[in-house]
Amino acid sequence: VPDSTVGEVGIVVVDPFFKGRGIMNQMMDLLLKKAESIGLDAVFGEAIMYHTFSQKSNLSHGFSESAFMLGKMSEELTIESNELTKSYKRGSVLVGYKFFHKRKKKLYLPEVYQKQIEKTYKEAGVPFEEKKRKKTKSPAHVFLNYAFDPPSNIGKIRVDAYGKDFNQKFLHLVSQLRSKHCDMIYVDVSLERIPKIDKVIKIINKRGFFYSGVMFYIHDQGDYLRLQLKHSDKIGTKNYVCHSEFCKSLISYVKEDEKRCREVK
Repeated sequence: VPDSTVGEVGIVVVDPFFKGRGIMNQMMDLLLKKAESIGLDAVFGEAIMYHTFSQKSNLSHGFSESAFMLGKMSEELTIESNELTKSYKRGSVLVGYKFFHKRKKKLYLPEVYQKQIEKTYKEAGVPFEEKKRKKTKSPAHVFLNYAFDPPSNIGKIRVDAYGKDFNQKFLHLVSQLRSKHCDMIYVDVSLERIPKIDKVIKIINKRGFFYSGVMFYIHDQGDYLRLQLKHSDKIGTKNYVCHSEFCKSLISYVKEDEKRCREVK
């Protein structure tokens, strides 16, 4: 990731003639050694939710699951002998982290998601403490930015501060991404920089964004809460399965939060 100290584990490809010989696991072992040797704090992988092998592989290499991202994979992606890929719906991914260094984090925890975030940190074994919220005057203006990736048709918004014009600027960015007909829009909210994080989350939830999970070290070595919004009828709701108990509880939580955010006014 350009502005951080983490890297993403990409797609692993093995020639069909050499399948079943443990080559993928050997490649993963070498990749993790290389990532640690060049000083990365962690690597993360996005296990395809309709392919439990990738989930099992990540767990076997010591990954900790942290986020469930709906609609991340193109509807055109297929896997041989897998019926779930024939639904022609965008697939979801389960984000997992392999840590090489774990630093204690001081976090502003939004009340509505506090228990789930704490559960995720404990699952990952990352030490943390809640920051005390000092009363500070909000600035009049805040800077927000977004990114749009045409090949994946996905938009992302990054939030590092709260200001009096936050609602207006956030709505403007969401409108811009909607106008590009993004299939999915994700929002990353800093857990370390925003004392008034409850106000930020309330505004974002009101626009239909619901829980995805925690992204560790993802921007400037900071941890972020990721929220998500479906903006297409091509998002699969049944083309995913879980291997771990944490994954099952996470998906249940995400579904309930999606329902809650539909009713937020």
